[in-house]
Amino acid sequence: MKKIFYIAIGLIVVFLMYGLFTEMSKKKKPKRIACQEKTITFEKINSSASIKEGIELLKQKAYTLQGKIDYSVHMRSHLVNILSSEDVDLMIKKEIENYLNASNDNSIQHDKNLNINYTVYENDKEDKNKKNKDAKLYAGHIIFEFKLDNILLYKIQTDYMNLDVKDLPDRIKCAFDSFVSL
Repeated sequence: MKKIFYIAIGLIVVFLMYGLFTEMSKKKKPKRIACQEKTITFEKINSSASIKEGIELLKQKAYTLQGKIDYSVHMRSHLVNILSSEDVDLMIKKEIENYLNASNDNSIQHDKNLNINYTVYENDKEDKNKKNKDAKLYAGHIIFEFKLDNILLYKIQTDYMNLDVKDLPDRIKCAFDSFVSL
C-alpha cells in the first residue's frame, strides 16, 4: 500500500515538474526585424499572395493611399487638434520616398496599384472595455494593410507611445521596413 502511495506522489511530482519546465521553456516569438521590438507590434503575412509584386509597385510609386484617424470617444482627444489624415498622409509619403527606385519614371503607367490603407487609433483610456492596465500604457496604434487586387498581402499593427505623436513617423518607418523586408 505504501509503495502505491509513493509511486502516486512520485508521478504527481514528475507531472508538475514537467508542466513547470515546459511552461518556463516557452519562448516569446521573436520579431522579424529590430524596430518591431520597440513597441507592441503584430503582423500578418499572406504567404500565398504576390508580396514581391506589391513591394515592386511601392518602389515604382504605383500605390494608392487611403486612411483615417479614430479619435477617442470616452475621453478628451489629444489628437484632434494636432493630427489630421493629411498630416499622416504626408508622413507616409515622405517615408515611401526612401524606397523608390532611383530610376523611377513617373510617366510609366501601371496596370495595378498597391493599395495602402491605414487607420490611426487614439488609445481611449477611459473606455470601460479595456481589459487590463497595460492597455492604458500606450498613446495609440496604427494599422497598415497592403493589398493588391483586393487581396491582403501584409497587415501590421504597431503602438505609438507619445501623446504628441512625435514617435509616429518612427512607427510608420517600422511598418514600411517590415513590409519591404518580406
